Amino acid sequence: DISERIKQTNDIKRLNKELSEKNKELEQIIYIASHDLRSPLINIEGFSYELAKNSKSIIEKMPENDIKDLKKQEELFDFFFNEMPGCLDYIQASTKKMDSLIAGLLKISRLGKNPLCIEPVNMSDLVSSIIKNFSFQINQKNAKVTINNLPDCYGDVILLNQAYSNIISNAIKYSDESRPPVIEVGGSKKNNTLSYYVKDNGVGVPQNKLEDIFKIFYRLSNDNTGDGLGLSIVKKIINRHNGKISVKNNKDGHGTTFLIELPEKLEENIETI
Repeated sequence: DISERIKQTNDIKRLNKELSEKNKELEQIIYIASHDLRSPLINIEGFSYELAKNSKSIIEKMPENDIKDLKKQEELFDFFFNEMPGCLDYIQASTKKMDSLIAGLLKISRLGKNPLCIEPVNMSDLVSSIIKNFSFQINQKNAKVTINNLPDCYGDVILLNQAYSNIISNAIKYSDESRPPVIEVGGSKKNNTLSYYVKDNGVGVPQNKLEDIFKIFYRLSNDNTGDGLGLSIVKKIINRHNGKISVKNNKDGHGTTFLIELPEKLEENIETI
């Protein structure tokens, strides 16, 4: 049966593609585990050593005769009120970073295991609900949000809500302070493909970083806000819906446009690996 052989060939190609993507993802996770987790460990080790060394020195200086010495008092004061709080701050910040990284890895891992709950999704209602949830941030920044035609689709409404919430949240968060934020959400249907977009006039993304922003734990800014997981989760969600996501800078040089493609029909039992 030729049609069956073609189907099997297509299945093999799809599985090979998924395996290739999994290998790339695994490489990123290994890099995170070996590099990013090691960095806070070095801080913990270094500042713990400083605390231990200085504490030992204090114990040696604690006899009654020494404590009356003005110079020794100054050394103790400097340690307790200057050095120790700084060391503890670095240790606490490093442990929080490690906890965030590990929690992020677990979140990414679990996302691929849970089965999808496929149902008809009214995309206009979904996006309207998301915009309503961000009403405080939108009003605070005096942002203008426009929702154009959005064709309905089939998918996991919870995961799609999470994906669009991440993209719209970024559009609000990374607005350009020199102009009021303008966000436009829309879509269209062509043949068997549903195309959606989220356009903003924010700070944009450097041209050479457009693909990097979907990598696990990747951050454009170094302000340590967020966990660098948002867009990698978005991509994983869209991939699980047999879709595609990309981003491009707008031609006028103001902001970006996220492009999402989803199949018109989606089987309820999607194979995952």
